[in-house]
Amino acid sequence: KDERRWYVNYRKDGKDYPELPDASVSWVRSTVTTEMARFTELSEWVISIVLNERPDVIVFEDYAFGAKGSSLTHLAENEGIVKSALWTLCNSVPFVLLAPTKMKKFATGKGTANKDLIWSKFVERFPQYAVWQTLCHPKSVTVGSPCADIADSYFLADYQLSS
Repeated sequence: KDERRWYVNYRKDGKDYPELPDASVSWVRSTVTTEMARFTELSEWVISIVLNERPDVIVFEDYAFGAKGSSLTHLAENEGIVKSALWTLCNSVPFVLLAPTKMKKFATGKGTANKDLIWSKFVERFPQYAVWQTLCHPKSVTVGSPCADIADSYFLADYQLSS
């Protein structure tokens, strides 16, 4: 199917977040204080979307070769919890892991593309969403979350559909 839905999950932590036109925004007024509880909370949100949307395939961005540091560890832990929970609840839906370099090359022609270039290619396809960056980061000239994450996820899915 050629329908697109954009999902954004914000953790309410005192910061104001914008509504994004045409996106389903989840406002999590979280009281969890541990990383494990936060990962579980996010996993439950992802699972609720998958169970509602019933996709034919789930595409994950694989880990970047050579990436290191605590943020990678947290990302890996979080993704592991999501994969485990999805496997338990929806093991009939295949998982695909896509290397970040493949997605970047597909999206931009350059396997080492940065988030700003990926975002610009996303906006070329969907100019109506260019305003999202300004709404999310009105003082910044570079792209940040959630815009960069939405662009990445779009190209991950589009790569899979094109394969």
